[in-house]
Amino acid sequence: MVSCRLSERFKLETDETTNHMEDFKREVVRIALSSGLSRTRIAIDLGIGKSTWVFSPGI
Repeated sequence: MVSCRLSERFKLETDETTNHMEDFKREVVRIALSSGLSRTRIAIDLGIGKSTWVFSPGI
């Protein structure tokens, strides 16, 4: 029964992490579209790798 509870807890934590990541991604796109900063500057400021971005036209 302990492993069942642990797996349920892990799933909840994973869901929360996924939600936070989606919020973070949306915020990065918002910043990229509205700030006038370069993708390189945004990546440096946020501590993310520029190579991790999926580039779309206009971003």
